[in-house]
Amino acid sequence: MLKRLQSLIHQHHPDTLAHSRRVSLYASMIAGSICNDSEMQDRTVRSAAIHDIGKLYIPAEILNKPRELDTRERVMICSHAHSGYNILNQAGGLKVLAEPVLHHHERFDGSGYPFGLSGQSIPLESRIISVADTFDALTSERNYNTQMSQGEALAEITYQSGKMFDPEVVYHFHMIVKEMMRTHGVFNHLAVH
Repeated sequence: MLKRLQSLIHQHHPDTLAHSRRVSLYASMIAGSICNDSEMQDRTVRSAAIHDIGKLYIPAEILNKPRELDTRERVMICSHAHSGYNILNQAGGLKVLAEPVLHHHERFDGSGYPFGLSGQSIPLESRIISVADTFDALTSERNYNTQMSQGEALAEITYQSGKMFDPEVVYHFHMIVKEMMRTHGVFNHLAVH
């Protein structure tokens, strides 16, 4: 079922699938660093792989819009977390992924959506996906933002630690990047085998 949903999102918006694969990889590394609960790690990786599944309900012309979104379009984009939750809640064996997907745009300080949850009330899987998602979004070429270097993106995530992001998750992500730089000389998804 997971592969079928990934196939649907690929047909609708190929860039979203590539993004989700990278987010899943980063989330896997973070989850593995934070704890050795294999069930939590599995939920995190699988949730990250389809965290944007709700974008199936957003027209491709909005997803690909090269200019800033208007208010109506932003509301539509923000609805993808709730739409993803609804899709997964109806997908039998994937219900366990619904909550992490629903909350992946919550912010540690309570200023996120859809419910304004804060701190530990946000599922750990969602807090991990948030960091991985943001890092990939900042370092990817997209119509609506300037691509950052990995160093710039890491600095932005650090700056937002305690605001947008869980400081513990940010700490573990830093340790992963530092270790990969030490062992591979570079941090990116291709360096992980």
